[in-house]
Amino acid sequence: MTHNVALSPFDQTIPRLYVHKLFCFPFPDPDRQTEAVENLEQALSATISKWPFITGSVSPTETAAQYNAVQLRYNTPTPGEIGEDLLTVKTLPTSEFACTYEQLCGAGMPPSAFDKDVLSMVPEWPKPDQTYPALAIQANFIEGGLILCFAFHHAVADGSSFCTFLKAFAAATKNPQVSDAGTVMPADKRLNYVLNAECDVPALNSFAEYNSTNAPVRPKASEEVTTRIFTFSATTVQKLEETIKEHLKKNPTGATFVSNIACLSSLIWVAVVRARRSRLSLAETTKIGIAVNARSFMDPRLPEEYFGNVVVHTNATAKIHELLHDRDSPLDDEATDSSISTATLALAASRMRQATQNVDSKYVSERLNTFSALADPTETSKAYTRAMDTSNTGLDFSSWRDQGADVEFAIPGTGTTAVHYWRKAWSPNEGAYNILPRKGGSKGTADWEVSLGLSVEDMERVCLGEELGAWAKTIVE
Repeated sequence: MTHNVALSPFDQTIPRLYVHKLFCFPFPDPDRQTEAVENLEQALSATISKWPFITGSVSPTETAAQYNAVQLRYNTPTPGEIGEDLLTVKTLPTSEFACTYEQLCGAGMPPSAFDKDVLSMVPEWPKPDQTYPALAIQANFIEGGLILCFAFHHAVADGSSFCTFLKAFAAATKNPQVSDAGTVMPADKRLNYVLNAECDVPALNSFAEYNSTNAPVRPKASEEVTTRIFTFSATTVQKLEETIKEHLKKNPTGATFVSNIACLSSLIWVAVVRARRSRLSLAETTKIGIAVNARSFMDPRLPEEYFGNVVVHTNATAKIHELLHDRDSPLDDEATDSSISTATLALAASRMRQATQNVDSKYVSERLNTFSALADPTETSKAYTRAMDTSNTGLDFSSWRDQGADVEFAIPGTGTTAVHYWRKAWSPNEGAYNILPRKGGSKGTADWEVSLGLSVEDMERVCLGEELGAWAKTIVE
């Protein structure tokens, strides 16, 4: 029997892409591969029983009121059967994957080693006129290791949904009959939002995160883009947070509290602006877009286990000159002081805190109304890209801190329950900034890993000793 899943305005307007999330494990004994695959198949079969729509496919559809929309359809799964599109198993020889697992570990798991075209059967950006699986998993066995690649079509799941799925899947590797995923919401409980005909519907460009009206038009600074992972010790981030909070206590700038994520992100934001300063005007506005999980702002409130997209964006902004100097010093673009000051970081962190505090039920409902009324739902991601200008003045930030680093697996042959490393497949996107999953979430002694995509020229400047090079333990490409 074929089922149609009602996709919400959040699902329709989210960027149409796959994020390839890689979970890396040691796998020293290749003779245990069959046992490991059987375990993964059993776990996936158990997880499918909770959310059968993840076996489906996403395809283009049009209605009288909307074009460029997508639909999610699935057939009732046969118990115990796993579709070929859902789970692929590959044994990669050195001719296809040059590094051994030991070599990857020794090199710090460089992101450039993880080719998505090798490690997954689905592309980053699906073609808009074709049909693609809702979920594609690929188990990649390399010499000494297992790289498990999960790729959800973004119209089906956001980061919170992926984490809910992952907890259930990992629990099922221990026991297919047991899951710690929490309350499971079936397909017919997905958000089915109907626009109130009597409410006001703001124009998309009335929201700051989609408005590019006053943005200067300039070409990309470079066609060559790279991604690097910066590792910061827990001690460094803790001291950074303490220093910024102490400064804000003495010099309030509007925020009475800033998180460790805002403090670390302020360092990244300021460093990137400094790297780009030669081509930017001091009076221009720089933005950092922040993805916010809006489940708690829905009325009625949605549980964290809700499976679907419930994400809005907000922007923290500053004038370029504000992030280049202390607030009380002369705004002199000829200044040679290259140190990143506490005052500047405190200002940036405070702006980020204020931006997230602006997100409430009204903020979310206004955007949901606008999303619902769009004739073309893809206009949101296009407008956001134009407004952010991530090649010049903007950064696009999302925290994946809680997305799986603490989830425990029981895959035979790995010899561990813990995820050894977490990586995203190689995909250099200029201005893309992510905090990677971290053991302990916001607490504990684990290092913080940050993925940052920039032009090659900007990246070289960001990595200098007086910039992020002075803060990071390691930097790998």
